[in-house]
Amino acid sequence: MTNQTVTSPTLPLEQEIAQIQQLIDADDHAAALARLRLPLQKYPENRDVLLLRAHCGRFLRRIDDALASLDMLGAL
Repeated sequence: MTNQTVTSPTLPLEQEIAQIQQLIDADDHAAALARLRLPLQKYPENRDVLLLRAHCGRFLRRIDDALASLDMLGAL
């Protein structure tokens, strides 16, 4: 699978999330998780970002990471 979108650190969060969601919809969870790195650094308490991280972790069988993301989400 090729990633047709380019990561841009200047994208508004909503656009970045939409592009990450497109990767998830295409079952490219590894690429989606990689794209989440910058939003996670910039917005570590954003619920959408944490939920997407948990979702990707679950599909990549990184259950501990997924649960940690859900714990962070629950603490907000």
